[in-house]
Amino acid sequence: MNLQVEPPEKKRKRKTKNSSPPPSPPSFSLLPDEITVDCLARISRSYYPTLSTVSKGFRSLLSSSELYAARSHLGNTEKCVYICLSDPSHQHPQWFRLWTNPNRNKKKKKTIGRLLVPLPNYTLPSLPSLTTVAVGSEIYAIGGPVNRAPSSAVRVLDCLSHTWRDAPSMNVARSYAWTCVYDGKIYVFGGEEDEPWAEVFDTKTQVWKRLPNPSKEVRKFSIYKIKEVEGKIYVGYFGGRTAYYTKQGEWEYGEGLALKIPRSEFARTHLLRRITFLFCADECLWYEVESGAGTKVKGLFCVIKLVIES
Repeated sequence: MNLQVEPPEKKRKRKTKNSSPPPSPPSFSLLPDEITVDCLARISRSYYPTLSTVSKGFRSLLSSSELYAARSHLGNTEKCVYICLSDPSHQHPQWFRLWTNPNRNKKKKKTIGRLLVPLPNYTLPSLPSLTTVAVGSEIYAIGGPVNRAPSSAVRVLDCLSHTWRDAPSMNVARSYAWTCVYDGKIYVFGGEEDEPWAEVFDTKTQVWKRLPNPSKEVRKFSIYKIKEVEGKIYVGYFGGRTAYYTKQGEWEYGEGLALKIPRSEFARTHLLRRITFLFCADECLWYEVESGAGTKVKGLFCVIKLVIES
């Protein structure tokens, strides 16, 4: 019987061919960072919490200023709601960001549609009346009271990296101050009868500047509303109204100021993706326009609510 034996060379070649590893799948890590940033900038921020778990590189890109500059350039910015909640004793405040599930299935009742995601812990000792204001993608927490006393401290929450930092302190300690943002500057009024009654903080140079004081009559009354219109900051107080001209650096007084400012604003609302958040002095309501149903958040006070564009 004739048996054909395969030459050793063919055996080695076949073995080598079968043992070659399969080609690796394409990966984002092989792309330049600028291309990856451009791709991420076109995705809703609702996906970012999940994408941040992919790798350290992704987490770094998702909190980078380049990504949010690209989102702004593409016109793909979104409004995000930040809330600070506290228990009735105001002893344990916590900041949250509202997360909306982009894959929500309305037919499945168990699917989570919206969720308050806690931010890294930071205690605000001056609750429930801390002065806060949003500038770009940052939240400034200004003054006091802290332990029932005025404070000049300023803390800043970076809503991109969700980290806190200290900003330069005000010239004087304040409690229950009012703020208004115009042209990248934070104008602070009241909270202290002594000089300076008003000052301004340039968020670019990070420098505080004293403003000329209004009349004593204005300083002795409590403010109930401020509003900026075309570079004029109107201040409504119980006794009249005045306006500060940011360009001239001067005050104007009298009933001749045409702007009508309501004397009472006990609740503030904001419409976002068919949801209205209603925040009152003693309760927090969650109202959905689509269903017409409102839900009270039990056992918590909504102390601060801000909307950030990023």
